[in-house]
Amino acid sequence: AVVSTQSTGIDVGPRCNHLIPVEIAEQVCEMIEKGRRFAAYILIPLFPEGNPHAAHIQEILYWQAKTMSMMYKKIAKAIDKAGVAAEPTDYLNFFCLGKRETPPASVNQLTDDTPTTKMARNGRAMIYVHSKA
Repeated sequence: AVVSTQSTGIDVGPRCNHLIPVEIAEQVCEMIEKGRRFAAYILIPLFPEGNPHAAHIQEILYWQAKTMSMMYKKIAKAIDKAGVAAEPTDYLNFFCLGKRETPPASVNQLTDDTPTTKMARNGRAMIYVHSKA
């Protein structure tokens, strides 16, 4: 997940000092100031591993959204300052990779209402993305 409490403007107890999102946003802003074309494409999981309703998963999703918002706000300020006719999404995009297939007939026999069953009914499967800093 792309999560950082840095530069979110929210005072929190334990901090997530993951600086990569801030560094990416700063790199984009620097290129905007220089008048150079630059785009960052960030791959994030379709959903974190675990029960999507669990408190810790919801907290990950909350901070992920805050981090993305912080990045877009930094870039929007740089665009305004440079007087460029552009949108933040011209420079920064987030993608969740997935795979879509025709569901097998046996999927109709599934009766539970879990996220896994819903994905199977829709013929979707998550693609695992792994990276190291």
